[in-house]
Amino acid sequence: MTRTQPSRAIRVAFADDHLFVRAGLRRFIGGFPGFELVGEAASAEEALELAQGTDIDVLLLDVNMPDRSGLEILPQLLIAASRMKVVVVSAAPACLAAPAALRAGAWTYLEKPVNPITLSECIRSAAEAASLAANDEGCGDRGEECLEKGTRT
Repeated sequence: MTRTQPSRAIRVAFADDHLFVRAGLRRFIGGFPGFELVGEAASAEEALELAQGTDIDVLLLDVNMPDRSGLEILPQLLIAASRMKVVVVSAAPACLAAPAALRAGAWTYLEKPVNPITLSECIRSAAEAASLAANDEGCGDRGEECLEKGTRT
């Protein structure tokens, strides 16, 4: 598949309950060419509100949050923003949590700590799929290439 540069920035949001992770993601997304940070959430409920009220291409979602699991709310997120793609980024071992994340509708699953290059490639891949879905051209591959790359540096 040939990748083309998007004509606008990729709108990225994230949901993670850890302050330091949010600060790191904010810095990464804000400093990465072609990405625009459009929102962040510290809980599952905030993530649902964010998805309902914000135009997001890609949402980075943590599994373990204090109020509800990211995997528990994933189907609701996809209903709230049907074009949005969700990349689950969690410290939970991929061998345990990735199958459940993919069954729930995640684009792919990345295990923390995440290699920044892998994260940026997965965001771009998911955004491309979101764009194709918006144009009703299909959804491309489901992010298996990101899952196969591994996430450890």
